[in-house]
Amino acid sequence: MRMLDANNLIRSTWPRVREEKKNGGFGYLVDARGNGWEGKDRFFFHSKTKAIKKAKEIEADLKKFGVEYSKYKLDEYRVYEKWEWLLEEAKKEFRNPDLVMEDIFKDFYFNQKQNLRKMQRKIPTIRDAGKEWINEKSSELGGKGGRTLSMHSIREHKQTVKYLAESNLSWVRVDSVSFEIVEAYFKKAKRADGGKLSQSSKRTRLTQFKMFFKWCMHPKRQWIERNPCDGLCFSVEAKEVSVLENSEVQDLLNAALSDAKAKERLLPWLVLGFFAGLRPTEAEKLTWEEIDWDLLNESGALQIRVGTEKSKTFTHYAELHATGIEWLKLCASKKGQIGLSRRAFDRIREQVGLYSRWSPDCIRHTYASNWLSMNKSRGINTLAELMGNSPEVIRRHYRKAILLNSAEAYWKILPPTKGMSNAHKKAA
Repeated sequence: MRMLDANNLIRSTWPRVREEKKNGGFGYLVDARGNGWEGKDRFFFHSKTKAIKKAKEIEADLKKFGVEYSKYKLDEYRVYEKWEWLLEEAKKEFRNPDLVMEDIFKDFYFNQKQNLRKMQRKIPTIRDAGKEWINEKSSELGGKGGRTLSMHSIREHKQTVKYLAESNLSWVRVDSVSFEIVEAYFKKAKRADGGKLSQSSKRTRLTQFKMFFKWCMHPKRQWIERNPCDGLCFSVEAKEVSVLENSEVQDLLNAALSDAKAKERLLPWLVLGFFAGLRPTEAEKLTWEEIDWDLLNESGALQIRVGTEKSKTFTHYAELHATGIEWLKLCASKKGQIGLSRRAFDRIREQVGLYSRWSPDCIRHTYASNWLSMNKSRGINTLAELMGNSPEVIRRHYRKAILLNSAEAYWKILPPTKGMSNAHKKAA
């Protein structure tokens, strides 16, 4: 042991404090060697006050707790040093200079909690979860808010599960699907013909995926705590809505009128879309008994109540234009649900050359665009009420500029003369 220079001593009793140079700097060394102390025994300070304070603290600790405590202090310090080293390594590896020990403990706690939950419950694969999702949503009152889903919505849910299966995720557990996996899927996603998936299609498919994983997060399942789709989005450039030409509307209606099956299970559905602006599911669920033929307004339009049980929004009253009334009188059946025969719909579209060029919601778009051209004084707010939508949605998704003379001709698309005379006879 190097002998202490008495001239340098600031404190001569144990633990001693002396002046000392270190790394070219001047300071004070607290020397706690001896006297049974087994903790860290040397401390360097630039402040004399801090050095003396530390010496007194060590002396007090030894008197109060004894030699065993000094051993504990040494072990504690070694653990602290190791933690400090691990923290510094973590800061470098994860490039996070603000990382603190509390964050590491929080992440550890979260991961342990997740692992414990996984062990406590059986988390299904995407394949099995998809089957359960379809079964629940297909059941009566299985939709959002306790509603019964339409066949169209059920088909969309089944399509979602099919997309997930095609992404090689069938046998992956639900809780193993990460944001990175979903992101990678959309980078490689293709159409059925192998072509590139459009931004619009990606956005639609992403919405479906979000619904599925949100269902997996439900409190009664708790298979996942975070939706792996969160943070992913696809921007779509605004484009003009697709509407049908007057001649195409006329051809569709005439073809449906001439086909026995379509006249019963398609024509009323088309009429309610083209001349009252009903959503496809609203028209399909409506019953003939719910149509009050006496609810005519001053313009000759028939008011039709669309309740929340049929609409995806609030209860509203649609207006069936007088032209639509004439077509509706010709329908073969006037009892029960309006319904829709999709086979007849496909057949008629193929017959008039619209099958491959059909755009979703073009019937409602056609109604809205022609209505606005003819009713500028009533405005978008009125149209929004009639269609059960918000004015903003109408502005962004439903209207297309149409010349007034074309809109006037649209509202005069009447049934063939023979059909008209038969209708009047039947009405009489």
